[in-house]
Amino acid sequence: MNPIIKKSTDWIKSHKKTAISLACVTIAVIISIPIIAITSNKDNQVNNNNLSNSSYDSSSSLSDSSSDESSSSLNEGDIDTNNSDNSSATETTSSSNLTSTGGNSTSSTPSKQPTPPTSNGGNISTKPNPPTPTPTPPPPTPPPPTPPPVAQRTWEYMPALSRQTFDLMNKFRQDNGVAPLKWNETCNRRAKKIAEGNAKEQVIYHEEGQIALNNSTGTAESFIKQWSDSDKGHKQSMLQILYTGGAVAVYKDSNGRFYVVTDFWNDLFE
Repeated sequence: MNPIIKKSTDWIKSHKKTAISLACVTIAVIISIPIIAITSNKDNQVNNNNLSNSSYDSSSSLSDSSSDESSSSLNEGDIDTNNSDNSSATETTSSSNLTSTGGNSTSSTPSKQPTPPTSNGGNISTKPNPPTPTPTPPPPTPPPPTPPPVAQRTWEYMPALSRQTFDLMNKFRQDNGVAPLKWNETCNRRAKKIAEGNAKEQVIYHEEGQIALNNSTGTAESFIKQWSDSDKGHKQSMLQILYTGGAVAVYKDSNGRFYVVTDFWNDLFE
């Protein structure tokens, strides 16, 4: 048997209680190694979080430091007593912590990056919103067309046609054996007054001792023929032997219609 092993066996037999105590301490150290490693790792994470917090209260740090110093002084005797037994365990724990943190004293947990501002329910969108179309006002309603002005109806005296009609009437009288009439200015004024009134009112009117008509032909022949063909005694008035004088007045309106009046005269009327 190896003398070293033999001495160890003899020592264990002679110091049985001491050997049992050492065995218990060794087992306790072995069991406490992973617990110390886990606790140390948690402490490192807490320290890292405290360093990253910019709003950490300095007064709290001072308080914690005082507390740690008090705790260290209280446990100084325990640390001195167990220093020789736990030195290897502490080195192992430190090595384990360095390995777990990748050789850095700070935690490897990445800090949370700030979330960029988002829109549209959390989705970032760079597409601009389409512009709201401006409503086009309806075109102005044009005013109703102005009806063309109605031309004002006018009329005028036709002196040449009036005298031509009078001369043709005297020929009609002579052709029927009756003496011709003499032109009378008084008769002419009366005939003009009635003829103009007829043209204005668009009627056929005459007073006693007169004959009247209107037509659109506008010739002296048409006037004499219209009177001679009338069944109202106009032919007998033209051939009356008692009439010794007279006059004819012809008016034409803007519509092309002629209004004619003959006024007769007898010397007995004076």
